[in-house]
Formats: sequence, C-alpha cells, structure tokens
Amino acid sequence: MTTALIMDEVSIEFCLEKDIDSVGLLWLDMVNEMMPNEKPRMDWWLKIAKHLYGTGMYSIVIARYMERIIGFIDYVLFPEPSTGEYHGVAQCLYVVPEYRNKKRISFNMVRMAIRNSKIRGAKKIEFFVMHDDQKKWIRRGYYPYRTMMRRNHV
Repeated sequence: MTTALIMDEVSIEFCLEKDIDSVGLLWLDMVNEMMPNEKPRMDWWLKIAKHLYGTGMYSIVIARYMERIIGFIDYVLFPEPSTGEYHGVAQCLYVVPEYRNKKRISFNMVRMAIRNSKIRGAKKIEFFVMHDDQKKWIRRGYYPYRTMMRRNHV
C-alpha cells in the first residue's frame, strides 16, 4: 500500500525504505528550525530510523509534491505494559515552511498515521508535541498525558 491520497499533485503515502535518507534531511531541517541551539546528529537518526523501519513496528508517512518529499510524520506501534494495549506514538511531524497551512498536508499525514495505527491494533494515539503546540492538539480532542522535563549539561 503506497499512495493513500492525492491532493492537487501532493500525495500522502507510506515512506519506502529508499526514501528514509530524504526524510532524514527534512528531520534535520525540522530540528534546526525548532531547536536551533541543539547539535543534531542526522547519522544517529538515520541509523535508528532504518533499524526501526525493519522491525515492522515503525512507520513514516510522507507528503510528496512531484518528486520532492515536503513533509513527514513518523510513529511507532508500541505495546504499553501499563495499559495492556498497543499505542500509536508519533514522534515527529514536519512540513517544509512553504507548504504549511496549504491543502491540509499535516492533517492528512496525521490521519493516515492514525488510521494505520488503528488497523494494526492501537487503542490509544499519542503525540510528542512542543509546548507551544499543545493548545492546537487540545482543540482536536487530545489532552496532556505526560510531560517531558529536560535539564542540559548533566
């Protein structure tokens, strides 16, 4: 199953293994945009993504305009012992700036990830979100469940 939705030349589809390197470049753009003081290691991200991709529990949905990947969401189907259920857990959601707020690209990538997680047995959906984005997700029916705290230079 590849292409799920085509919207005026933007397709929302499952990432193929050959596309992971291109998604890695978008991941790097995302980190540099959202956390400019960090020192991202794309080589680590690629190694982790390629390993997880091979497990069948990790998926990436991409938005493609012509041949260019312009957005992605990655997520894992996680067996959560505390609930005894599978959770669909999304890590990163990114659309390149010039395509944001157009054609509901983020919405459709998230929708495809959620549908796929449900089909594969997820009973709960969770997203990692930046603090400033919480209100947007609350308006969509999600609620804060856990908060990740960070301390630098430990």
